[in-house]
Amino acid sequence: MIMGGHNVGFDYYFLLETHKKLGLKDELWLFGHRTFDLHTVAHYHYLQKKGSCTLRQWVQTTSNRNFGLPIEPSPHHALNGAVFETECFARLLFNPECV
Repeated sequence: MIMGGHNVGFDYYFLLETHKKLGLKDELWLFGHRTFDLHTVAHYHYLQKKGSCTLRQWVQTTSNRNFGLPIEPSPHHALNGAVFETECFARLLFNPECV
C-alpha cells in the first residue's frame, strides 16, 4: 500500500515509530516504503501550468484556494485534513485542468 498526503514523510515516520513502540509485528505494517506527496505533485502541476514560480508561490501551491476548496476548519483535525487532501489528489489526478 502507498501512503499519500501533504508532507507525507512526517506522517509516515510518525506512524512507523508508533508501530514500533507498540511492539506490533512487522508483517502488520501496511505501508511499504513508498509515499505520494501532495505538495510535490501540486508543485509539478503548478510548474506545468505557469512555467516557473517564486518560493512564495511554491509554498502556496497546495493551499485549498488553489484547488477551489474552502479553507480547512480551525483548529486542525487530522480527519478533516485527510478529507481535504484526498479531494486535492482527486482534482489533480483526474481533472487537472480545473486546478
